[in-house]
Amino acid sequence: MTDEEILRGKEQLKQETEKKTEKKDSIPTIPISEYNYFFSNGIERTVDTTLTIYKDYKFNFIREDDFELLSFANVGHTYNKLGYNFKDQLKLPQIGARGKHFSYFEIEDIPYFNTPTPYTELFAKSTFEQGQILDALISVNLTPEYNFTIAHKGYKSLGKYVSSRSRGNQFRFSSNYVSKNNKTMWRLHFTSQNIFNQENGGLDPDSIYFFEQAPDYFVLDNNGNQIINDDGSYEMIYYDGYLDRSRLGVQNFAESSLYSKRFFSDWGLREVVNTRAKAVYETQIGSKIVLKPPKAKDIPPPAQKDMHFREMIWGVSSKKHLLEIKKELLKDREVKVDRNGTLHCIDPNGLGVGFTLWKPKNKINASRTKINSYDSLERIDEVSKFYESARPIRMGHIGFVLPDLKAAEKFYKNRLGFWLSDRYAGGAAIF
Repeated sequence: MTDEEILRGKEQLKQETEKKTEKKDSIPTIPISEYNYFFSNGIERTVDTTLTIYKDYKFNFIREDDFELLSFANVGHTYNKLGYNFKDQLKLPQIGARGKHFSYFEIEDIPYFNTPTPYTELFAKSTFEQGQILDALISVNLTPEYNFTIAHKGYKSLGKYVSSRSRGNQFRFSSNYVSKNNKTMWRLHFTSQNIFNQENGGLDPDSIYFFEQAPDYFVLDNNGNQIINDDGSYEMIYYDGYLDRSRLGVQNFAESSLYSKRFFSDWGLREVVNTRAKAVYETQIGSKIVLKPPKAKDIPPPAQKDMHFREMIWGVSSKKHLLEIKKELLKDREVKVDRNGTLHCIDPNGLGVGFTLWKPKNKINASRTKINSYDSLERIDEVSKFYESARPIRMGHIGFVLPDLKAAEKFYKNRLGFWLSDRYAGGAAIF
């Protein structure tokens, strides 16, 4: 091999090495600030992977700084509060099942992640006597707009005292979607929680004595006499009540259990009522969406098979207008009046329609977000305003596909005074 061939080979190897280096360096670097999670109460945090003293403060069962909490004898039980949080509303001490909610995941405890790559989190710790805590979480981004998170917390702890065992399983699923234009956001979560605790009424009087004094005492035979050892000494039990607390007796025994399955979805509407009979959600000015079971007796029948929408109730500004509408409707159809004075009837296409006295609850001074368009530049070198969650002010419109548009136009426009705002090719129209 000539010197020229050797030099050519070295040059080729150098070029190949540089190409590999370029490919390696082309991997994008994602800052930790891109890994965020949010809560329903508006709190936003960035994932923290540092090891600090504050992390040590949170290395406990509830994974929060418990400086002002005095724990009971075992993990998974309740706490006594030694401080007051002035940010929360005034609350009386919780008793019964509500007292157990230190370990229960409430709505505001569920995080919604927004991460550019999959993110995992593991928490493990030993408990008191024969037990462990394991809390595992994984968040995956299917697209830049959608993240979902699955987490499970399982624990068991026998405890130091008789009848103080605790165990539980807590599954959480959360979903976070934000559209590309930031106009639509949907967050939901599901939790399934089972919490079990043994309870006792505290130490009995004899056990309190042994716990406080920890005396050594003689061993007696069946006749009540002291037992003598081979060396002539009396056999004794060297008891340390501070260490072996499982030998201490308690006054009462009990067990408690909490089973819970909860589904939460946030579309930005304020929840007014949520019962088995109905759920009511409200916009900022007071417009309402009412959800009821399909077989509820106080809603109209569906206009067609498998249709979920049943009735649209319109607000009227005065009693005079309401009476005029009632008079017009009674000409050719049945009108029912409920105890609130709301009129109910069926329109020509079988849809439920109603009218009631109504005024906005609040006056909202809202301005639209600045936008840049072809003939209007409103936001130059200015970051667009980002909304953490949608908070609808009012319901702008509702759309239906109707089999008889002419009948609908005659009913709503000619008789009830609705405006026909748009008409489209093919017979479509908007009132």
